[in-house]
Amino acid sequence: MSLLQSVANSWAFSERPMGLYEIHNLYVPFSEISSDNPESILNIVRQTNHFYLIEGHRGVGKSSFLRYLTSQLYESDTFTLLLDSFGNSDYTDPNTLAKWIIGSISRAVDIYLHLDPSDKEEISKIIAEKVKLSKGEESNLELKMGGWFSIIPQILRFESSVGVGIKDTADTYIEKKYFLDDRVSCINELLSKITTEGGFSNATILIDGIDHMDIDDIELLAKRNFPWLTQLNASILLSSLSSYRENPLFHELVERARIIQIPKLNTEDSLIRFLNKRVKALDSEKEWVNVCNNQATRLLFEWYESDPNRLPLRKL
Repeated sequence: MSLLQSVANSWAFSERPMGLYEIHNLYVPFSEISSDNPESILNIVRQTNHFYLIEGHRGVGKSSFLRYLTSQLYESDTFTLLLDSFGNSDYTDPNTLAKWIIGSISRAVDIYLHLDPSDKEEISKIIAEKVKLSKGEESNLELKMGGWFSIIPQILRFESSVGVGIKDTADTYIEKKYFLDDRVSCINELLSKITTEGGFSNATILIDGIDHMDIDDIELLAKRNFPWLTQLNASILLSSLSSYRENPLFHELVERARIIQIPKLNTEDSLIRFLNKRVKALDSEKEWVNVCNNQATRLLFEWYESDPNRLPLRKL
């Protein structure tokens, strides 16, 4: 396998969204590689309740951006919920998104409450960066929590009694067979309980993966679930393709949203900075990384340049 193939197929260039524990090694702020600074919305998100559409072409880095924001919000007093995939949901159900928000909170808290004390301590150290994971190694926390930990990092701050109360409240709402008329109040009451009893000042919900859904499912989700999102007592950040604006079902949402454009890396300097960050994150014990990093970066850049249609972040 050539140097290019080895680097391009490594974990640092995986198509999967990066884990929260990988942000430090992999994420390059757009403010450092473009003339835009979408990261500047962080303080506003912490302090206010607004609706944002995170727009950009597929593969430009929307998911990475949302995970960066999540990692930063974790360090603040803002309760943060990251939703990524809706699976085989019934998109004709107008309560699909509400059930997903409430159910995710219940499931994540439940898994955490049932961890052994030693596992909780281990996860706490990992998130506090008191223990460094081997670069590229799947984290124990992902194995122990099945990926649910990435959804709500702040469950580490919940006392057991608070966690039990939050889960019970969430389960009460989920057990309702039909809560169309009060789904907004249900979610707002749950968020209020979390912020008050958990010691948070605000709440933020980040929703990713919409642009990977089938277009028919997106239209159903938009028609039946999106209109009430703007009524939640939280900042909402929803990833979206710029082309969705042309769909009439998105018009009302766009009119109410603050648009954050994720820029494409379109200069040699910006792409090389990005590639250098990823290459340097690789395990130095690998023989193919012992070759000069600059050579690996140059090969990747030339490979990208050979086909301008290559996606700049996901498919390197």
